[in-house]
Parts: sequence; structure tokens; C-alpha cells
Amino acid sequence: MRLVTNQPILREELADVVRLFFGLEPVAIVSPEAPDTGEGTTALFVVERGGFWYMTASLRLPGEDETIRVLEAPAQTGGDVLRKRMMRRYAKLCLYRLLKERTGAAPPWGSLTGIRPTRLLRQLMEEGRTREQAHEYFTGTLDVSAEKAALATEILDAQQGYIRFRDDSSVDVYVGITFCRTRCLYCSFISVDLSKTNRWVDEYVEALLRELEDGAALLREMGRTVRAVYVGGGTPTAIGKQHLQAVLERIRSCWDGQYEFTVEAGRPDSLDADMLAMIAGCGVGRISINPQTMSDATLRRVGRGHTSEDVLRAMDAAAHIPFAAINMDLIMGLPGEGEEEAARTLHIVSGLPIHNLTVHTLAVKRSSALHETLSEFSLPDAATVEACIALSRRTAVSMGMIPYYLYRQKYMTGNLENVGYTLPDRQCLYNIDMMEETHSVAAFGAGGISRRMDFSRSVHERLANPKGVPHYIERIDAAIEKKRVFFINRTNRRK
Repeated sequence: MRLVTNQPILREELADVVRLFFGLEPVAIVSPEAPDTGEGTTALFVVERGGFWYMTASLRLPGEDETIRVLEAPAQTGGDVLRKRMMRRYAKLCLYRLLKERTGAAPPWGSLTGIRPTRLLRQLMEEGRTREQAHEYFTGTLDVSAEKAALATEILDAQQGYIRFRDDSSVDVYVGITFCRTRCLYCSFISVDLSKTNRWVDEYVEALLRELEDGAALLREMGRTVRAVYVGGGTPTAIGKQHLQAVLERIRSCWDGQYEFTVEAGRPDSLDADMLAMIAGCGVGRISINPQTMSDATLRRVGRGHTSEDVLRAMDAAAHIPFAAINMDLIMGLPGEGEEEAARTLHIVSGLPIHNLTVHTLAVKRSSALHETLSEFSLPDAATVEACIALSRRTAVSMGMIPYYLYRQKYMTGNLENVGYTLPDRQCLYNIDMMEETHSVAAFGAGGISRRMDFSRSVHERLANPKGVPHYIERIDAAIEKKRVFFINRTNRRK
């Protein structure tokens, strides 16, 4: 499918709208001057005239007549950020309405393609709409289903008392440990597969400790406190107890005081009672144990390297340690799984002593092994995955949980969502801050992405650490200096 537009800033988001209706089919973004190849073509052109935007969307499929739709909207005046935001919203809506009319499909999140639907819902209220008007705009103008709009509204309620707006006094800290015992079929992250090599662990930890030490000094210079620390990966526990303990102890020595401290324990085959006791002894209050499914056949199929019994053993060990919260991650839509497998997994999980449950929809990322070998696997269709997601919601409710954050990704089955559920008063601050983009983030480790919020302009800037473990180790000095320039120099320059 070819995509043509006269607005370069809209290209990627319009491509996301096309994917709502044409799934994994590649979208080639071409210039308006590109010759017609006879392939399917979508187009969106914006003309501003007399204080109005005229959006013209068209679709031409091979052997069929062209369909055109026009949307007229008042051209936004004022700041450049708001103007771009509104142009994107109207352009996507115009193209969406055309494609829905032509295909007959009705995506559950309507014309929304962004990662953070709840942030948009809150943004609508900040623009002056009441809660009811924002909900109506979701279901009416944006065509979001009543069920998904209600889910987003429920999440906003669950975030009350935990979300903190425009807070420039504190930051969140992300620490990435990009090693795994095996590489999952669906994984698109850059991480070292320890089943193939155990190189770089010592050097990586040494570089990470240095970066943490300098980062702590940097935040002290800025006068920032830490609100939440999240140690993710990869699988942090895959590097072994001694190395992980060194990282956790360095974090505690860098930042004292009270903050939420989470470690993604992740793979249950990397956990035992000693590892969990060490994690708790370093001040960690929250962990995540992630089976993804309780089907051993599926675990083998996707390369997880552990069994459902490993999950139960890890959970039993964790239950004897007074963690403030234990999360469990599941994925709906894995190869070969349907409603029966999902129901079995959810039945087992519902009997475990967990405080949070995160339910993901499978996303077939282009850099994953799954995308490269799709023809070898049987994936459930969108209707099946939607039924599994609905069952997970009912199961979470039966466990006394409420949804408290959600996010979406490209290439998700059925254009659905990932939802985090929690028992009352067990919300994860870091997850809320990340999804709602309320805080700056200082990120450490390979591929970590720092975020500096500029609340005066309602924008943020990002800085990525070197990707890949060997590149990170080689360029650690430059990465440390870039972070200092990113946070200190830019902040001073804007004062």
C-alpha cells in the first residue's frame, strides 16, 4: 500500500491509520511527485484557505474506482505545538472515516493510533471539555467503542491520588539490564542472549555503575529528587545474583530517601529464594514475574526457556518475602493459543498471590524473529484475541482488581491494547508516570531513553543511550557527557 501526502509531518501517523485497516501489509510513504505504480494508494492532502483546513482523503485499490472524502475544519491559530496537534487530529480523522466507509471495519479504538489514549482523554478535558463531553468526543468524533472509552475513563479514576502533574522537582529513573537467558520469538528489544554468549556482563555492569554514579551527581546538581526507580531489561535477574546486587546497591547509595523501587524479575527460571531475598534486602518493594502464558507447549514454541512449574515455584518463593507488590505479565494472542489456553492461564493466575496483573496483546514487531517467520506459525485472529482480552478483564475484576494504566503499540493484533490491573492502593507510580508523560526520566544502560519535560511548552525532548551492549560499553564516556549536556545545559539555556 502506497501513502501520499503533502504534509511531511503527518506521514508516520497517517501510515498508522492505514495499518488499522490493512494490518501488517507494508506501507510505503512516497512523495506526491512519485509515479503511479498501479498498486493500492491512499492519499491525504491538506489545503488551508480562508481560515479553514480542507482535508481530502482518497483510496484507490487495484482494479477499483477511487473513493474520495473531504473534511473541513477550522485552522488552529496560536502556538505551533497546538496547531500541529490539531492538524494531525483532523487529518487522521478524515483518512480514518474514508477507510472505515470503504472497508466496513470498525477498530475498537476508532481513529486513535497513539500509544496513550488516556493521555488524550485527559488532554480533551484540559482543553475545556467536561468529563462527559470528553467521553462523548471519544465515542462520537473519534469513533472509539463505548467499552474502550469506559475503560479509559475508569483508568483516569484509578490514577487519582497517584498522578502528579507538571512536577519539575522530581524525576523517574530507568535502569536497563539488556541481557536474557534466551531470546523470545516475539521480542524486538536489543539484548544479549546469554544462551549463546556470556560476554560483556562484567564490563557492562562496570560501565552501568559508572553511569549511575555520575547520574546521581547530575540530579543533585539539578536539585531533583527521585520519585520512582524501575530496573528493567532484558531480564535483570539473568546476569546473576552478584552482578545484580552490585547494581541495586549502587542505586541505593546514589539515591537515598523514599521512592518507589521496582525490579522486573521477569523470567522465573532466573529466580530462586536467595535471589528474591537479595532483591528485597536491597530495598526493592515491587517485582514482576512474567510467565506470559501457563502453557508449556507455547512457552517452548516462543523460546521462553522455562515451564509453568517454574512460575509456580518462583511465585511461592516470592510470597514468603514481604514485597509491597508482585506483578505478573501475560500476553494474549501468542502463536497457537486461543480462548481455551487463555482461560486456563487466567484460571491458574487468579489463584496466585499477586497484586498487579498486566495483560498484553501480542504485537508482531518488524525486528522480531516472529515477523521474519510468520508463515511458520498460526496466530489467532482478531476476534479470538479480543475475546481473550475481554476474559482477562473479567478475571482481573473477579480478583478485586481495577485497570490503572494502558498503552498501545504498532502492529498489535486487532488494534487492541495492553492494560495494567491492580488491587486497591497497589498502583505502580512509574507505570503511571511513563504512560501519562508527567515526569522527566533519567535512563541508564544500553538503549535507555531519557526524557526531559518542558512543561512551559507542553513538549518533551528525548536522548537515547547507545544501543547494543558492546556499543554502550565502548561509548560510556560519551553517553555520560551527553546526558549531562542534555539535562544541565539545555535546562540552563531555556531559563
